[in-house]
Amino acid sequence: MQNLVTSLQSCCDDRSQLWRIIQDIRRTLRLAPEYRIQKVDRHSNCVAHCLSHLALRRKESAVWRFNAPECAGLSLWLKRL
Repeated sequence: MQNLVTSLQSCCDDRSQLWRIIQDIRRTLRLAPEYRIQKVDRHSNCVAHCLSHLALRRKESAVWRFNAPECAGLSLWLKRL
Protein backbone atom coordinates (compact mmCIF):
# COMPACT_ATOMS: atom_id res chain seq x y z
CA MET A 1 0.00 0.00 0.00
CA GLN A 2 1.17 3.54 -0.72
CA ASN A 3 2.16 5.90 2.00
CA LEU A 4 -1.05 7.16 3.63
CA VAL A 5 -0.09 10.82 3.21
CA THR A 6 0.55 10.29 -0.51
CA SER A 7 -2.79 8.51 -0.89
CA LEU A 8 -4.65 11.34 0.83
CA GLN A 9 -2.94 14.05 -1.22
CA SER A 10 -3.47 12.29 -4.53
CA CYS A 11 -6.55 12.96 -6.63
CA CYS A 12 -6.39 9.43 -8.10
CA ASP A 13 -8.55 6.60 -6.86
CA ASP A 14 -6.97 4.45 -4.22
CA ARG A 15 -7.24 0.68 -4.66
CA SER A 16 -5.98 -0.33 -1.23
CA GLN A 17 -8.04 -2.07 1.44
CA LEU A 18 -8.49 1.31 3.12
CA TRP A 19 -10.00 3.08 0.10
CA ARG A 20 -13.33 3.81 1.82
CA ILE A 21 -11.59 5.40 4.79
CA ILE A 22 -9.33 7.40 2.47
CA GLN A 23 -12.38 8.63 0.53
CA ASP A 24 -14.09 9.66 3.79
CA ILE A 25 -11.01 11.59 4.90
CA ARG A 26 -10.76 13.33 1.51
CA ARG A 27 -14.43 14.35 1.69
CA THR A 28 -13.95 15.68 5.21
CA LEU A 29 -10.88 17.66 4.15
CA ARG A 30 -12.85 19.28 1.32
CA LEU A 31 -15.21 20.69 3.95
CA ALA A 32 -12.29 22.27 5.82
CA PRO A 33 -9.85 23.62 3.21
CA GLU A 34 -7.75 25.32 5.89
CA TYR A 35 -6.56 21.86 7.02
CA ARG A 36 -3.96 19.85 5.17
CA ILE A 37 -2.28 16.50 5.50
CA GLN A 38 1.49 16.37 5.60
CA LYS A 39 4.16 13.99 6.73
CA VAL A 40 6.05 15.04 9.84
CA ASP A 41 9.35 13.81 11.16
CA ARG A 42 9.50 11.49 14.15
CA HIS A 43 10.49 14.32 16.48
CA SER A 44 7.39 16.36 15.64
CA ASN A 45 5.24 13.31 16.16
CA CYS A 46 6.75 12.87 19.66
CA VAL A 47 5.69 16.40 20.57
CA ALA A 48 2.14 15.74 19.30
CA HIS A 49 2.07 12.47 21.24
CA CYS A 50 3.15 14.24 24.42
CA LEU A 51 0.58 17.01 24.02
CA SER A 52 -2.28 14.61 23.28
CA HIS A 53 -1.54 12.57 26.42
CA LEU A 54 -1.29 15.74 28.46
CA ALA A 55 -4.67 16.90 27.13
CA LEU A 56 -6.27 13.56 28.07
CA ARG A 57 -5.01 13.88 31.66
CA ARG A 58 -6.11 17.49 32.16
CA LYS A 59 -9.58 18.42 33.34
CA GLU A 60 -9.42 22.03 32.20
CA SER A 61 -8.35 23.84 29.05
CA ALA A 62 -4.92 25.43 28.82
CA VAL A 63 -3.03 27.77 26.50
CA TRP A 64 0.76 27.99 26.45
CA ARG A 65 1.85 31.24 24.87
CA PHE A 66 5.47 31.65 25.87
CA ASN A 67 6.47 28.32 27.42
CA ALA A 68 5.74 24.83 26.18
CA PRO A 69 4.64 22.14 28.63
CA GLU A 70 7.61 20.31 30.14
CA CYS A 71 7.04 17.12 28.16
CA ALA A 72 7.10 19.02 24.84
CA GLY A 73 9.64 21.63 25.89
CA LEU A 74 12.53 19.18 26.05
CA SER A 75 11.77 17.80 22.59
CA LEU A 76 11.48 21.30 21.14
CA TRP A 77 14.73 22.36 22.83
CA LEU A 78 16.58 19.32 21.48
CA LYS A 79 15.39 20.07 17.95
CA ARG A 80 17.11 23.48 18.08
CA LEU A 81 20.51 21.89 18.73
